[in-house]
Amino acid sequence: MNNIFPFVQLKSFQNGWRYSGKLKEFIKHKYYSSLVKINDSSIYDISEYLHGTVLTSKIFKNFAWVLYLNPVPNIQIYIFCERNSKSGDNFSIFFGKECGEIPVEDIYGFALIYLTFLALIGADETLIRKSAFSDKFVFFDTDKKEYAGLIRKQCLTSELSTDKILRKIKKFNSITDYNLSKNKVELVVHPLKSIKFKFIYNNDKREIFISKDSLDFFSSKLIISFTGLICNAIRREFKK
Repeated sequence: MNNIFPFVQLKSFQNGWRYSGKLKEFIKHKYYSSLVKINDSSIYDISEYLHGTVLTSKIFKNFAWVLYLNPVPNIQIYIFCERNSKSGDNFSIFFGKECGEIPVEDIYGFALIYLTFLALIGADETLIRKSAFSDKFVFFDTDKKEYAGLIRKQCLTSELSTDKILRKIKKFNSITDYNLSKNKVELVVHPLKSIKFKFIYNNDKREIFISKDSLDFFSSKLIISFTGLICNAIRREFKK
């Protein structure tokens, strides 16, 4: 890839070299056996499930598919799949240059989470059909040991003002509903077809809810990491 393309490798960002090798190792040793099972004919359905886009362009003609993901403002992830019957299939990941405005830890975190989702789908493609979503939410008890740390540190310390919040909300494709009042902000974030988060901020407390069905299909560790990254993105945008 050269400079005419709108994307770069993770190592192009400040301190990105620390995570670039980790990402390649995860693809090669942890996820590869599942990624190669992804049916190319299903990539559009998979893209819809992940709220992504399959890119079609002459510059991608040598690839079986290119999946583009934009979960939060200034995060652009490009996952490339190249099929090769002789040397083996190859999967690589690139990022929009605008990602440089985001801490590299979060760029890496989002990339790893989406690779995990792709690997889960590769291992069981029925996941995108059987994980029907409902609007039932359950409370994330952040006092519990397994939810402390990431969630409490990143989400519950936010100082949000309702001033100009509406303009900030519009920057998030994944925020599908909201309720604003003088002393309370309620946001519903729908980053994945079968996952919804609800964040409630007011003068007294911060509360987090998760769609009940998502806990039936994904590990709590994966959900917690995803929630924390989205919280970070909300905090960054609302504090600008």
